[in-house]
Amino acid sequence: MPRLSVTSPEGTVQAASRSTGFSRPYRCHCNDALRAGTLVNGLQAFDVEPIPVHLVHAARGQPPLKMRVFLAFAAT
Repeated sequence: MPRLSVTSPEGTVQAASRSTGFSRPYRCHCNDALRAGTLVNGLQAFDVEPIPVHLVHAARGQPPLKMRVFLAFAAT
């Protein structure tokens, strides 16, 4: 039986969207495909409620730009 091997979660979403197989990516990687209807959640009965995440860092002056960008991204 042939297998498809990819190196990114986006690749698995694209393959599953084209009916190539089954994939278990994180929700953040497949939200767009689920909304567009090109991907179906086959394990919806096993979904769990999201839990809050806290981002903690040491406040020592101005944090580096990459940390500020990440914190702004993660907060949304």
